[in-house]
Amino acid sequence: MQYRELGRTGWKVSTVSFGAWAIGGSWGSVDDKESLAALHRSIDLGVNFIDTADVYGDGRSERLGAASQGTQREHLCGNQGGTSPRLACGEWI
Repeated sequence: MQYRELGRTGWKVSTVSFGAWAIGGSWGSVDDKESLAALHRSIDLGVNFIDTADVYGDGRSERLGAASQGTQREHLCGNQGGTSPRLACGEWI
């Protein structure tokens, strides 16, 4: 796995990240056991950056990502905030 420095943080992140949108279930039914197996396999292969957001399955991907704690390798979680169009109300700020 190749790594690059993240800005000036000194953190080395893998050039390949694990995108957690699909494990949130937004694209159809998912099996949590298979999702966790894929996440753990990516970490085993050296991926240390997990991309997730609160709107990926209404937080489901983040809860699954929390299960990656306690693995042998240190990893980072990139998180962004959003809003679900079906839950949004009022005006955007």
